[in-house]
Amino acid sequence: MGRESRKQIISDINKQNIISAAEELFFLKGYEKTTMDDISQKSEYSKRTVYAYFKSKEEIYHHLILKGFIMLKHYISDSLSKDETHIDKYLSVCNSMKDFYINSPKYFDMIIQFQNKPIDFDSPSDVILEIYTIGEEINTLIEEFTSDAQKNGVVKKNLNPKKISFVFWSCLSGLVAIANNKSVYIKNAMGETTDEFLSFGFELLLSSILEEKYNGK
Repeated sequence: MGRESRKQIISDINKQNIISAAEELFFLKGYEKTTMDDISQKSEYSKRTVYAYFKSKEEIYHHLILKGFIMLKHYISDSLSKDETHIDKYLSVCNSMKDFYINSPKYFDMIIQFQNKPIDFDSPSDVILEIYTIGEEINTLIEEFTSDAQKNGVVKKNLNPKKISFVFWSCLSGLVAIANNKSVYIKNAMGETTDEFLSFGFELLLSSILEEKYNGK
């Protein structure tokens, strides 16, 4: 192993240690209440060293968002790789989003918050570009699945797969978030569990894009 390779390995380890320390602090105290001094102390690196790897607290936060997007992509790609019908795959993707929320609610919330903010593409950082790339890869997975479903007569052919992907993501993420945040209201007002309400929502979204012959089945 060459000298440069060893330096890169050490650099990667140091960066990951700092990110892991920040993750614990962000999840415990919140992003706003966490300072670079806190991250320095928690990671056991000098503040100067932390700044040598990351320009700001926001940049570290973006690395965690990137981690969340990568995790989400694995959930979705695993669902779409199953040997199932198109409808079952769709429902599997929906449930994978629910599972992602249950298993990693902090990452889910970070992704939603990031998605709701405008991105400055005039001078984006490298990590923002990576986040954007993973996000587009997720969109492409859903678009390709939708196109295949259209070719097989399952999804309406007059719908644009890219638009479906965007609407699908927006509706699905919002549905999962509100179902979990308003679980008590849903139980009291509708007499349903969170899972029952989500199943209804998933089916409702699905019915809006299915060819008529598949609706109600």
